[in-house]
Amino acid sequence: MPVEVMLWLVAPIPERTFCSKKNVTEIVWKALTSSTVLEPLFCIEVYMAVIKGKIRKKDSAIDIGADFKKLADEYTALMKYRYKFVLEDLEDIDFRFSDDGFFHLLGFHKIKDATIVELVEGKKVIAKDVFYKNVVDGNINYNYLDIDSILDEEEKVSASHKGVDITSIKTYKDTIHYKSELGKVISNRWLCFSKDRILNIFGRRLVLDFDKDDHNSLIDADRVFFQFLKDKGRHVNLFVKYNSDDNAHYPVTFFLEDTPDSFTKKSDGARQRKINILVKRITDIHTNADIDVEIIWSNVREELKTEPEFYAQKDLFTVFSNNYHIKSKELEEKIAVVKEQVPQIPDIFKRMENKELALECVAYYEKYLIAETKDEKEEVETFFMELDECIDIEDKETHNQFVGDCSRKALKRYNQIVRYENMLPLLLKLELMEVRYIYGKFFDVSEWSDDFIRELIDVHNCYGNELSLSRLEKLAKERYPINDR
Repeated sequence: MPVEVMLWLVAPIPERTFCSKKNVTEIVWKALTSSTVLEPLFCIEVYMAVIKGKIRKKDSAIDIGADFKKLADEYTALMKYRYKFVLEDLEDIDFRFSDDGFFHLLGFHKIKDATIVELVEGKKVIAKDVFYKNVVDGNINYNYLDIDSILDEEEKVSASHKGVDITSIKTYKDTIHYKSELGKVISNRWLCFSKDRILNIFGRRLVLDFDKDDHNSLIDADRVFFQFLKDKGRHVNLFVKYNSDDNAHYPVTFFLEDTPDSFTKKSDGARQRKINILVKRITDIHTNADIDVEIIWSNVREELKTEPEFYAQKDLFTVFSNNYHIKSKELEEKIAVVKEQVPQIPDIFKRMENKELALECVAYYEKYLIAETKDEKEEVETFFMELDECIDIEDKETHNQFVGDCSRKALKRYNQIVRYENMLPLLLKLELMEVRYIYGKFFDVSEWSDDFIRELIDVHNCYGNELSLSRLEKLAKERYPINDR
């Protein structure tokens, strides 16, 4: 960036009088857009900050978001927890943020000309966890590097033998490589990173199935947690890798993508497969206590979409305003609402012109109300189904007794009751199946009775995520003394 612009940015407000505000912003805009230092979208952010007066004394374009200590504090807050997810097909992801992951996750390795990067990444004089500790202690920052605090005498000798000139220190601010990479690292990583941002990403209901070959990428990862940022028009992504050697997952890297849909679509334009998250569980690494547990019941239900009982969910989907997890309680309330109109139905039939048929309808309807066997109900259902068909396909003059709105509404109500009551047993069974399915990841549910599961649903409101796993464990042990997995 031209020196005059940098001086203008860091100058006290009274000294910024060498040109009008309009000329100043024009100068800044031209300088930023012609710069080889900063990534274009970051330049726009700096320009807008100038216009809105957000850049003040002692600030510079590079200093925005370059507070390493702040980044380390946010990262440290994430290190307090373990992050566990159950994905579709009951796949497990379990990881935590480690001190040696800070260096790579935040992209410090990208600015290879900095002395500290050479010591860590190139010559491996110091470990990545040591880098993190020294950032926390304030020995490493964007424009400051305390070599004497970081390296002991033996490490200094080792650095010299490996060709690192520690007498001529290059901070991140001083590097040549920063002209091509630092602006992007600041705008796409450091400015986007925080504990809250990561937790928001974890609050999503989907992850991406990732294969680097699908994206012509060098990122070695298996799953991607992602979130669309409206103000950026792009996704921010956290990549996670499974290591078969130690049977564990690790967060690999984090950044805001350069172009929209870089990872939600493959390089050939095809959509990347998305995987449902069934359970999110965050626990304290010291006490092992649950901090946040969420079961995404709509995704759990979708796991059972090949089961016959899932037909109830499918059939009633639009009835309940595209609800992906219809509850039996909701359906029972729906049936009750329709049945509130039951006393009106015989009266409606009596207003039909064909009095003989009207009396027959009333008789069949009353028969339905007291029917006890399946055959008795089917006889009534057959009568009204044939009646309904007559209304739809027969000549109105021949069947004018069915033309009025009253008779149509009566039949509609009746058919609704029949439909909903036929679906209710399927939905009740589906609920039992899904509760056993997902809680089977945490407990031995083989002895759980239907009554016990209904208690979890109706009394303890497990669907509202009000039933903690620790509370459920206690309930299960009380009911079934040997119930640990």
